[in-house]
Amino acid sequence: MTELELRAHKIEAVGAIENLMALHSYYHAADMNREELDNCWSQEREAEVIWSQNFGRWQGLRKKLYPMYAGDNKYTDAEWLKSKIIKAHPEMEEAIRDLDGRALAEMPVHVLASPVIEIAEDGMSAKGLWYTPGFALRHDYVKGTADVAWMWEKYGGDFVYENGEWRFLRLLICMDMSTGEPNSWTEPRPPMGPPPEEEEFDPDDPDGKRGKSPAMGGGVSVEKDEPGRFTDYKPTRIPTETPKLPEPFESLDKTWSY
Repeated sequence: MTELELRAHKIEAVGAIENLMALHSYYHAADMNREELDNCWSQEREAEVIWSQNFGRWQGLRKKLYPMYAGDNKYTDAEWLKSKIIKAHPEMEEAIRDLDGRALAEMPVHVLASPVIEIAEDGMSAKGLWYTPGFALRHDYVKGTADVAWMWEKYGGDFVYENGEWRFLRLLICMDMSTGEPNSWTEPRPPMGPPPEEEEFDPDDPDGKRGKSPAMGGGVSVEKDEPGRFTDYKPTRIPTETPKLPEPFESLDKTWSY
């Protein structure tokens, strides 16, 4: 690229990366995590792909992210949930029969704010930082109840330009606090929806294998590569600059990573 073409490419990159981050938010809110990994994440550098949260860090697109973030149990759980709803409320069958069942399991909404985006000097990679206040809502359509957790997080991301498109390479999610109604945010709550110690027998799930995906309150079963690097709010927690603010850099292999 000429110097002028590089400048134009870097200007266009900022908007493209903001759109990419917004796609993550919309896919995630609909529980369409597999589509997100297919369409938004690096396919050429899959061994370098990293997803990090307070409770763990996973590396490898095919090896770890697909089973952790978009595992098959999301689909089987979703169809099982849909069948239970229709059984309990036959009047809803027409409305949800053709609906992607994943949308019935969880609605994690992450609003994006205060973006800071830095494009590498060579124009082939970038870093971004966002605040992301939001909530995670789980409906129990059978019982007619809901469970919601409010959260305030930050996203730090590394991005790469491949085959004419910007893609995620790494995403660090730092949750500052999480609480449920009507509690104060200074009173952190345990993770949402822990399964009861003694579950009632479900004739539609005699082996007790359904409803265990993270979207339905189950734990993440994919082994983490490292512990998380950030902790939730505590009255004694010392503030840190995590994730770091992006800063000018030459190329991704010559700087720190999220």
